[in-house]
Amino acid sequence: MKIKTPRRPGFTLVEILVVITIIISLAAVVLTATRNLRGSADMITAIRNITQLQIANAGYAAENNGKYVPTFSTVETKKVAWFTNMKFLSFINGDGDAILATDRVNNTVPLNLLDPIATKAKRKSYDLYSANFGYVDCKPDPITPETSWTVSQISSPEKSAAFISGVDFRIRWTGRSKWTGDKAVEGEAGDGSIAYRHKGNKAVVVYYDGHVGELTMKDVEKFDNMTPGGEANLFWTAGPVATP
Repeated sequence: MKIKTPRRPGFTLVEILVVITIIISLAAVVLTATRNLRGSADMITAIRNITQLQIANAGYAAENNGKYVPTFSTVETKKVAWFTNMKFLSFINGDGDAILATDRVNNTVPLNLLDPIATKAKRKSYDLYSANFGYVDCKPDPITPETSWTVSQISSPEKSAAFISGVDFRIRWTGRSKWTGDKAVEGEAGDGSIAYRHKGNKAVVVYYDGHVGELTMKDVEKFDNMTPGGEANLFWTAGPVATP
């Protein structure tokens, strides 16, 4: 008569491998979900911050005879870009924070007002608007760079882009397809390029009426085939000049 040896409690090798496989699968799911949540959170933050830029732009126009902030302006013989324009910045930072103790314009921006993906790169000038969002170049008069749109000139504010996520302080039609993805240098001024840096290779854009959209490179390139197309599209030109 055989005496059965009682089985010792424990796991077999197969059971251990099954448990490890389940843990790895769950970890992959959690990691993917975390990345998706982080990407969504970054997009929400960027949308909130780019909306603030157009709110400031509208405030600037309200106090400057309906004229939006120009890409460049001359202040005491010095050329000032929109993101270093003290009057414009005062609508975001407040009057007391627009000027530093050294009497210089405070053009550095709190990180919570920028594009989180660009600031995470922590490259040169990542704390400036110019490395996070670009202002769509206004060309009602290409000879005079200090021109800007007025409220009465924009016939379709819901179709005309004001600010877009970018790597340069000014966004141009010629920069619509220059984004190089991971090879792009985040946090440095570029060549008028739109930055499709967000989830799904999208850029965030705020229009003159204040609403925000998401665009892929293909979305922007479609404007080339529309009527009017290319650089003449409402997205870039803010529309034909309306009669006051």
